[in-house]
Order: sequence, then C-alpha cells, then structure tokens
Amino acid sequence: MSALRRLLLDYGLLPQQFLRLDAELFALLEKVAAAQQRSVHDVAVDALYTAVYAAYAQVGNDRRWQELTPRQQQVAALVCLGYTNEAIARQLVISVNTVRSHVRHVLDKYAVASKAELRIILSAWDFESWYDRVE
Repeated sequence: MSALRRLLLDYGLLPQQFLRLDAELFALLEKVAAAQQRSVHDVAVDALYTAVYAAYAQVGNDRRWQELTPRQQQVAALVCLGYTNEAIARQLVISVNTVRSHVRHVLDKYAVASKAELRIILSAWDFESWYDRVE
C-alpha cells in the first residue's frame, strides 16, 4: 500500500469501501495479482464477490433444505451419495415411482434439472451421517 493511500486511510479521507487486510492475506493477494497480471484491487474484488456469492448461495441451500420433508431430505441425501433410484427405493422400502416423485420435488425446490446438478450444489455437505438415519 502506498504511503499516500495509507495517509488518506488513516485520516478517513478514502471511501469506507476499503478493507483492512492482514499482511499475510495482502501478500497472497499480491502474488495472485502478479501471476494473473492484474491489479491487487481487481483480484481482491473478484475474490470477495466470489466468496460473498457462495455464502449467499449456501444460505439459500440451507433454507431450501429446511423446506424439504424428512423423506425428501433422506432421498436427497442418498442421491448425493450416488444411490440410484432403485437403490434408494430398496433402502427406504418405498416404490421407485415414489422415489422419482420425491426426486422431482427436491430438484424443483433447488431449481435444478438433474441429480448431477443437485450433487454439485450440495457437494460441500457431508451426507455420510444420513446413511445411519435411513438404515
């Protein structure tokens, strides 16, 4: 950070949009910016946008999950674990048609077109604990 910018920041003469970063994070931003031949500001703005958007999307995913029925949650968890509709039906002792219906409702609530898209959206979630709930 330039001496002028630091002086302006210290006296509150720069817009409030600036963030104070620790030295380690700023050094990392500088390395990324240099590697991408971009300004530190542009890299920081892009990184912040990506992080905030991901957090906002996660809030939406959490809300959608709570809107699912317990059975829909079980089906969604098993879908994310890679189970086929037939395997889900056997596991939950329900018909394949019922599984298909639950899958359609889950996909609709998440506004996705396929089970693969659902797996991508929820890929950060750990569904292994759901296995115990459905056995």
